[in-house]
Formats: sequence, C-alpha cells, structure tokens
Amino acid sequence: MQLKERQEKFCQAYLINKNATAAAKDVGYSERSAYNQGYELLKKPEIQQRLEELEQEYNTDVDVITELEKQYEAAKANNNG
Repeated sequence: MQLKERQEKFCQAYLINKNATAAAKDVGYSERSAYNQGYELLKKPEIQQRLEELEQEYNTDVDVITELEKQYEAAKANNNG
C-alpha cells in the first residue's frame, strides 16, 4: 500500500527521533494535535510496515569507524594524509 506523502514523511521523521509526537510536529501537525496524531499513525499497520522497511534499509553491517580508519591508513601510506 502506498502511503500518503505526510505519512511517509512521518515515518522518516520517526525513524530519526523515535518520538511520535515530535515526528508529527515535524510533518506539520499542530502542537495541540501532534500527540494524538502520532499515536494514531503508529497504530496503523501500513505505518508499522513502512517503519520496519526503513529500519532494515538503514541497518548495515559496515563498521563505519573501522572503514574510515582503513581509508585514512591507506591515504597516509600513499602520502595523501
């Protein structure tokens, strides 16, 4: 099922801050309604499914620090560091 634009943006915002109220505010819900809107959105199966998809996309097996250290050492070895 295709999410509405605001729902997709909510999912993106929720993935970053893990707070439904803050995510609802980020996508334009009012201060007064953000808590309820965030809560209701999180209950929807299509939102839950999209959040799972996004989390899988962002999970990685690459150790970023180790990879950066390798690149730095390679650059130093080639007199570029």
